[in-house]
Amino acid sequence: MILVGILERMENLVSQYASSVNEVAAENPFELHVMFLDKALASWRPYLVFMTHQISNMSNKAVGVGISNEDDDENFLSITVEDHQELKQIEDQVADLLLCLDSTFDTLTTFQEMYAQYITYQGVTKPAGRMDTIAVSLKEKIRETTYTRRKVEALLSKVQSTRTLISSLLERQSAHNINHQIRALREGNVIMQEIAEKNSKDSSSMRVLTIITMVYLPCTIVSNFYSTQFVKQIEVDGTSTRLGYAQNAWIFFAISIPLTLFTFLVWYTWIHAEHTRNWLAAQVYTKKKAELPM
Repeated sequence: MILVGILERMENLVSQYASSVNEVAAENPFELHVMFLDKALASWRPYLVFMTHQISNMSNKAVGVGISNEDDDENFLSITVEDHQELKQIEDQVADLLLCLDSTFDTLTTFQEMYAQYITYQGVTKPAGRMDTIAVSLKEKIRETTYTRRKVEALLSKVQSTRTLISSLLERQSAHNINHQIRALREGNVIMQEIAEKNSKDSSSMRVLTIITMVYLPCTIVSNFYSTQFVKQIEVDGTSTRLGYAQNAWIFFAISIPLTLFTFLVWYTWIHAEHTRNWLAAQVYTKKKAELPM
């Protein structure tokens, strides 16, 4: 029997077995196989404990997390996509462990059948009052493998339920964040609307001031340009005075009124110049499109 890549503990096991018997070839060959299977099953226990600890931590984290904002002080636990991916890797490892246990179970049942055939072929009879230790060991290992497999199935079910819970939490967290962003955008839109209304009011005020300025500006220019007093004081009965127009007051009105109208015309043309250009461009485009052959 050649063992390739044998582990150190298996080497120690073979050495101990060889030193405990007088002649290895004369002994029952199934004894060494049972010892190998015992070591193989024992090697799964620490790994199973480690996997159970990991799954319990992830499950406790998923149960303890709450749906809240990321900057919430009470949000001391959080679920991320990395947790979901890590749990998927754990699920794959547990599935691999379940497959290995199935293979070990098949090996044990095969050895049990082979040992029964070996006993029949060799014609070995057990002494009265004594048990067949190899047969008992094989049955014990089959029961242990079956029990371990049930534990692994329970772990796999726990992993799958935890992964489903984390998926649901991630979806709810994403929906909560989206709603929070929509609420923030809605509040921002309200603020922007208030600012726009305020600017509109300020624009209206500026427009009124502009109109008032355009009314008074031509009059002021005319008055300063001619440096003429268009209003004078008129004596009434030699005791009192009153304000009245001078003879050349018509110059003020004759120049100020057309100049004011011209100022309004320039302002109106400037404001609506872009609209006029767009309208002319649309008219030209419509005319060219109509001239194209169908």
